[in-house]
Amino acid sequence: MRARSAVREMIRSLFASSSLPPRAVAVSLIVVVAVGGALRADSAAHPNVGYESADERAYALLAQSLTNGRYSRRGGTNDLHWPPGAPMLFAAARKLSSASTTSRRPSDVPAAYWAQAVMSTVTLALVFALGALLGGAVAGLIAAGVLAVYPPIISMNGSLLSEPLGAALATGAALLLVMALRARSWRVMALAGGVFGLLILTRTDFLLALPLLALSIGLLCRREGMRLALAHAGAFAAAAALVLAPWVVYASQRAGHLVPVTSGGGSALFVGTFLPGEGTTFGVKRELATALRARHPEYDSRSVYDIPAKFALDLVAARHPSLGRDAALKREARHNLGEYGLGQPLAFVKMMSAKAARMWLSSYRGGGVEPVSLPVRIVHLIVIALGVTGLVALLLTRRLTAEFAIVLILLLYTTLLHAVFVSKARYNVPVLPMFVAAGVAGLATVLWRRSRSPGTLRSDAR
Repeated sequence: MRARSAVREMIRSLFASSSLPPRAVAVSLIVVVAVGGALRADSAAHPNVGYESADERAYALLAQSLTNGRYSRRGGTNDLHWPPGAPMLFAAARKLSSASTTSRRPSDVPAAYWAQAVMSTVTLALVFALGALLGGAVAGLIAAGVLAVYPPIISMNGSLLSEPLGAALATGAALLLVMALRARSWRVMALAGGVFGLLILTRTDFLLALPLLALSIGLLCRREGMRLALAHAGAFAAAAALVLAPWVVYASQRAGHLVPVTSGGGSALFVGTFLPGEGTTFGVKRELATALRARHPEYDSRSVYDIPAKFALDLVAARHPSLGRDAALKREARHNLGEYGLGQPLAFVKMMSAKAARMWLSSYRGGGVEPVSLPVRIVHLIVIALGVTGLVALLLTRRLTAEFAIVLILLLYTTLLHAVFVSKARYNVPVLPMFVAAGVAGLATVLWRRSRSPGTLRSDAR
């Protein structure tokens, strides 16, 4: 069929360049992936075991329990607060690893660091493919090369977090969406939806992006007719739903009520909308410090930073004893939106802007409280400037095709979401690869005046 030929032609075109022969592109890609893989392997061999966040501990314990056939931490509660993607990857790595591997702490999965490194290395190849499709082979090589040596992502492979797997899935989904738009194929669109479903199972913050993307796909396809637009949007949404359904059924049956992937969300929304705390977990603890120390006198002589965030959230949830913890925090979040969002709109918007800036202008620091080094901070800002410049150049020159637009929609969604909810530097990691790929490709499109396809769709169905 025509769509299959288009897909094959796209794959062949990845290594086509006006300035480099295909063999040189292939060799360059191998070098980039090898260098990036070696740096990630070194990080996996020397993990950040001196500091363990609550997320890392939960992922590790859930992975350990999964190898024994259950999704429940030893002595843990509210296990459905965490999505299953990263624990499943870590559990698979643990199963495949040598039984003699020694853990550095009880809540640790040594093999998971290597699984992280593998997924992060795969992401480099996906970044190349995405950049090459959007802006040519050289753009793909530059984007992959930038990510290969980008220190924060390298460092993250020494932590048990979901972002490396999320980055691979997010980049893969973006790549497949671009391919579907280019190939005019609802089948590739369905494959993109399936990968996006896996992304949601890994990073629940992408859940609300599912209807947004389905709507966007329909709008981008509307010139081909309503029937075809609905077919492509429906294929994407249906495939994602099929991937999500088994877990949603399991989690809902276990919880006794509908669980859309996880039972969390209330805590992040409360913290993100609590204006006195500036939308940060530390700010919430700071504002509640007196009450927290009264309830937990063991922290009288310790800094606010040392007080567990769980204590602060439990204190807020206790205002509504008739509700469950998550429901109580959501009610307090709604109160925040009314009191601060409507009552102090300028201050609230300023807080949201600061959170969006924090997400993009700060970089992951590898756990603990050590500040990011100046060289790493400079590299991070250069990377962000590169991506922003390329995307802005596309907008100013009116060369934003549907293929670029779908990536931009994902980036804008993530930014807005974390402007409302909790914002952390590491939350940019899942979308940073596609951001760099699109930014570099945008610069290539504008500077080299590449002729682009219109980006509209026709179905491959007959």
